[in-house]
Amino acid sequence: MVTSTQYDVFKEIMLSRASVKRYDPNHVMPSEKIDELLTLAASAPSSWNLQHWRYLVISKEEQKQKLLPIAFGQKQISEASIVVVILGDLESYRTAHQIYGDMVDQGLMTRELRDSLISQIEGAYADKIRSQMDATLNCGLTAMQLMLAAKSMGYDS
Repeated sequence: MVTSTQYDVFKEIMLSRASVKRYDPNHVMPSEKIDELLTLAASAPSSWNLQHWRYLVISKEEQKQKLLPIAFGQKQISEASIVVVILGDLESYRTAHQIYGDMVDQGLMTRELRDSLISQIEGAYADKIRSQMDATLNCGLTAMQLMLAAKSMGYDS
């Protein structure tokens, strides 16, 4: 059960998150904070637990400058301590055997359920449009989780 204090803190995080256009270009986000941020973001839900996202963290100025043209020249790209690019994995379904095989090995599901889920996944992702739509949807979920996690850590996005 969530307490009213926990709810109030979460509500404040949600309502205070905003799209920031200016960052302190001298701030350096520590690597342990980056790791924590990505761990929190990766706990987002995803279709069939396939985690359709891959993160690319860009912190070097010359790499940020290469992003500027595809980011429509937005200077927050070069000012931010890091830029997290979220890439959609269109072949995430290939991880299903490992994910569900591990769950069977741990006694968390039966082989029959694993086989049924893998059959559903392979059938769904035979459709490339569905694969792209799910990657987009799930990347959106992890992006939102990343932004809320950043805010809860005292960072803007």
